Formats: sequence, structure tokens, C-alpha cells
Amino acid sequence: MRGELCVRATGKAPIAELFLDPKEARVSEGALRAIREADLIVLGPGGLYCSVLPGILPLPVRDAIRERRGKTAYICNTTTQPGQTDGFDATAHVREVLRYLGDGHLDYALLNIQVPSREVITAYRADDVHFMPVTPEEIRRVKALGAIPIVGKFVTDEWEGKRALAQTRHDPSRPDEGGRGAAWTGGG
Repeated sequence: MRGELCVRATGKAPIAELFLDPKEARVSEGALRAIREADLIVLGPGGLYCSVLPGILPLPVRDAIRERRGKTAYICNTTTQPGQTDGFDATAHVREVLRYLGDGHLDYALLNIQVPSREVITAYRADDVHFMPVTPEEIRRVKALGAIPIVGKFVTDEWEGKRALAQTRHDPSRPDEGGRGAAWTGGG
């Protein structure tokens, strides 16, 4: 199947591979230089197959990340996405990022250990979205993949309205376990 809508379809076979069609993508030299010279490249948060991985599909982008002077971090999702990451845990997310980046090119994985309220988890299930709890064993598995886990309580579920309850977001105001401030921001 092709296209983002097909990627998001529920009840289909798991995603086997993402690719560009046509295969070659033009990327500005300025963007590639910015990637190579960045102190920190942050992948995510966002949908693994519709936001995070498409940004690194162009070969020039992946090459620039591999040639970077700084570090690369992935903000792991807190929930599965119907039709995309059904049955995934944090380790599976990190493994997919490494599949496209290549081993040794992901320095950090931000992993949330905070469990949302029962109300939020119930709202997820109604939409076939499942919270991905991160256990100490999973933290070890992510580390074994080569990424340093940055672990903390990174979500907020203090929104109003049904749509808000259906999605947990990384909370940019929360420091990580090392006391660093909002190093990662955004939703998803």
C-alpha cells in the first residue's frame, strides 16, 4: 500500500517498510549543513511512521545525521497508534528509528515512565490507542540497542475535552531525572 492514509488504516497488515517514491529527494545544502553542525538533533515527538521516520528517509538527510558533530535524540511516543504501531513498545520504536538511521547514530532515547490517569487510559482504549508503560527491563533493552535512555516523568494529562483526553503529550515544563529543563518539547 502507498500513502499516509494507507499507513494509518486500522486492521491492515503491519508496516513492512517506509520508502520515498520517487526514491531521490532534493534537500537544500543549508538544511544538510544545519544538521551536520547541530549540537543536538531531536527526532520527535510525533507519529513514528507519518512524522518521525519520513523526515529521515531522504538519503542526504541520513548521511548528514551520520556525519553530525553533535548528538541525536529520539523522543519515544507514550502510546501506540492504531494501524501503525499496534503492539509496539518503546524498544520497538527505538529499533525502527535505528533501522532507518543505522546503528550507532542514535545517542539518546527519551522514555516516559509516568503512568497517565485511569481516565486517560480508558479514553485511549476507546480509540484503540494503548499506553506504553516503560519498565526497568525495557530501559535495559533500549540501552542494549546502543541509545542512552533518558528516563523521567514527561507527560501531562491536564487538558479539558474529549480530544485532549485521547492523546497524552510530552510536557515541556517537566525536567528530566537529571534536573535538565525542557530539553524536548512538543506534542505526541
